[in-house]
Amino acid sequence: MADWSLILNFGASEGWIGGALYIENLVAALLRLPRAERPRLEVRFLSRDNVDAADRIRTMLSRETPAARRLLEGLAARPGVPGRVGRRLCAWTGPRQRVVFPVFTPGPTPGTPLYWIPDFQHRFLPRFFSEQERAQRDALHARVAASPGVLVVSSAFAREHFQRFHPDARVKVRVWSFCSNLQAADADPQGFERLGLPEKFLYLPNQFWAHKNHLTAFTALRLLRERGVRAPLVCTGYRADPRNPEYFEGLRTFLRDHGLEDQVHILGLIPRATQIEVFRRAVAVLQPSLFEGWSTIIEDARALGRPVVASDFPVHREQLRDYDQAFFFRRQDVENLANVLETVYPNGHSGPDAARERQARAQTADRQRAAAESLLSIAREALTAPR
Repeated sequence: MADWSLILNFGASEGWIGGALYIENLVAALLRLPRAERPRLEVRFLSRDNVDAADRIRTMLSRETPAARRLLEGLAARPGVPGRVGRRLCAWTGPRQRVVFPVFTPGPTPGTPLYWIPDFQHRFLPRFFSEQERAQRDALHARVAASPGVLVVSSAFAREHFQRFHPDARVKVRVWSFCSNLQAADADPQGFERLGLPEKFLYLPNQFWAHKNHLTAFTALRLLRERGVRAPLVCTGYRADPRNPEYFEGLRTFLRDHGLEDQVHILGLIPRATQIEVFRRAVAVLQPSLFEGWSTIIEDARALGRPVVASDFPVHREQLRDYDQAFFFRRQDVENLANVLETVYPNGHSGPDAARERQARAQTADRQRAAAESLLSIAREALTAPR
């Protein structure tokens, strides 16, 4: 084991599970490496929300962590134990050199900060943010830019724009992209059967935030139906947009007004094991989003070998550049999406596809190892960067 620690900050909420899945996928990738090649891993659970990903991370780490260290870290995490005492308990069993990731703002940390900016959505879609939110994000990013050390962004697209927005940045910017750890073996077919879904369907697993662009997908389904193609759509995800509380009800009204309620199955949040089986059974996974840092659902679909129909947002193209089951449509062009689906859905087949899943699993293992090595290289750079 390397002579340094990587401390991962886990924070999540019911409304934004993307951050939780980001850390889960990172841990899974790191555990692909031989123990001698990776640092000691610690996860600081900063969120009180009951997020399933936290339990899955604890399970993964418990298989890798000596019993004595688990005892000390368990004591450190108990309610009522002051933070400084918890840090000392953990320090007794680990190396002194530590990198903390992700860190969103400069300030005190229990080790060398490795910064992360998830995306620059507020710059490209300002209509979805208040003036105060935009100013706060700009100020936060400016502080990171002016700091010594290393910053992680998720795509070449984000790196390009960070450098454009902050041409005199002191921080060094590096690209690191996660890949999904979804495995067909973890699916729950019985849970899927209880959902009562049609045999053939498309799957859109985005939370119901305005930038996720559900309305374009729903309108395309209406056009398809007018052409004689009835394509059921399954939607999962959190049903509230904190920035736009009326958004979800507006979508429901659209479905009622256009007679699509029995064609669009809105399930809300479902267990991850059940969701894996929904992915496996879908004819294709639909990602119409207007903006993403790095799309989790695209990575999930790739991990299970399912076709993806995605908007032509540059990050989506970056993610799918080497994937042979990708179909693109112009972001807010309803007719273009309908044309793509008119080809993909009637000619597609419901899963599971065992051969595709085996191929995807082998490819995912290689991608995970490469991602882990890349992240550790960036973290080691942060350790040695001038401060």
